[in-house]
Amino acid sequence: VLVATSGDALAKEDIIHEFTRELFPVATVVTPNIPEAELLLGWEPGRIKTVGDAIEAAKALHEFGSEWVLVKGGHLSSSDAGGDCIDILYNGSQVHQP
Repeated sequence: VLVATSGDALAKEDIIHEFTRELFPVATVVTPNIPEAELLLGWEPGRIKTVGDAIEAAKALHEFGSEWVLVKGGHLSSSDAGGDCIDILYNGSQVHQP
């Protein structure tokens, strides 16, 4: 867990860099939620607002080297999600979503 429910970061920036530089390349799957994906990518909080934004984040996170990225959409508050939780799974070539 990198971000508390309140939105506060629970990890220092140097740890974030270590995650992306050291752990992602050896990970089979990484599973950030929306606030964690924003933090890992250095994006402003609240930037991921749509399913399209979550797909963009999954693709950007995949560049760090994991085999799969699962961006958990529980924090996604977009009308294009239809009120549902939409998770995005990306393997470097295909986006999988419900």
